[in-house]
Amino acid sequence: MNKNFLSSKVLSGIDGFRDSFVSASPFKHLVLDGFFTDEVVEGLLADFPKPDPSTMINEHGQASKKHVVSCVSEISEFYARLDNYIGSESFIKIMEDLTGIKGLLYDPGYYGGGTHNNLAGQGMNPHVDFNLLDIPEVGQVHRRINAIIYLNEDWQEDWGGNLELHSNPWKPDTDEVLTVVPKKNRMVLFETNEISWHGFKPVSDKIPEGVTRKSFAIYMYTKERPAEEVVPSHGTFYVPEFPQSSELGLKTKVAKDEYRDAAERARTMVYNLYQKEKALNGNIDEIRRELDQMKELLRAPIGGGFRQIGPVKGFHADGIVSKDVSLRVMATTPVNEIRFQFYSIDFIDKQSVDILINGEFVKTIELDPDVQRYSVPISLQDGDCVNIDLKFAKSAIPSELGIAEDARNIAGNIILIEGMTTLPRGLLKRLFA
Repeated sequence: MNKNFLSSKVLSGIDGFRDSFVSASPFKHLVLDGFFTDEVVEGLLADFPKPDPSTMINEHGQASKKHVVSCVSEISEFYARLDNYIGSESFIKIMEDLTGIKGLLYDPGYYGGGTHNNLAGQGMNPHVDFNLLDIPEVGQVHRRINAIIYLNEDWQEDWGGNLELHSNPWKPDTDEVLTVVPKKNRMVLFETNEISWHGFKPVSDKIPEGVTRKSFAIYMYTKERPAEEVVPSHGTFYVPEFPQSSELGLKTKVAKDEYRDAAERARTMVYNLYQKEKALNGNIDEIRRELDQMKELLRAPIGGGFRQIGPVKGFHADGIVSKDVSLRVMATTPVNEIRFQFYSIDFIDKQSVDILINGEFVKTIELDPDVQRYSVPISLQDGDCVNIDLKFAKSAIPSELGIAEDARNIAGNIILIEGMTTLPRGLLKRLFA
């Protein structure tokens, strides 16, 4: 079944397509007609989601004329089969062979991708895409390629909505623009980096009734990227576009020059903000790295026969903890009991905490202000490791309660977690006789 998703044209011409991709300008890309088989295209169109105005909100929280469905596997049984193929090793290898980029990763959440339906009036200013994404169970990855398959029957260029690849949209006078009409089963594949500026003019309101600009977008990632391409994490950057002076009815040279200068000043201001945001993001990334290093050094209050392994989650240096606490410890001697010592937080009433060992629920402790020590039986030998998770039922922010300036979300205070060896009294007598 998988081999039938892509056309024989794609499967038989990969080496030549890769050469075209690598040598293309204004940046690496490939325009390939007949990407999917006809059967797949018809399946995509038959089940293509209808626009839902309640979900058509752009990244700034404003109403949009673009409908996106990223939960691809939930659209229909056909889309679920296609999604399964896109996540397969065979499809990923084909994309690696087409681009020459190894180690590509599939995003099961299709963040920003999936089905795109642009209605009349919708366009996208030239932009470069966000560069980093956190994929569950994978971690932070670099966005490397976009593959957009268009699904529009007999799309006319004068309907607008044509994909435009730019060399430098900040300089319109010298910007080289490649225009791609979004025709049915045309795939545009391009590398995503800091020079892959792309967008499309708004879809004309003169398109035939019932016609919209449909596409299916696949974004792929790698864990690493070439050092010269690594920049601070950022969102999608857009370049403002302005109508031509002729479109505004400006006729005198003075009016045209004033308009041109005003547009250039506006672009320059936005460009400067773009550069400033990149610099600020660099500072934020550096602070995050420093925080990560501090977390690596943070030690939980471990005692007895335990030694901390790796970083901890949910702890602060003063022993205060958040609702979810995680740590990994290694026994340095035989241990048959884990003993917890808590300090009660007076502004949290009737606190309780669930204890999980190696992901398995063990017990719930109702914290008592007068009883600070609680224990859980366990059997560990010297060198055994164990994961301990503590999930508190409640938390509060002192500054919001007006009782302190502390803005942390506090659940409790852990004084000590220790591995204990409790021996029978008879054995103790024999050992110390």
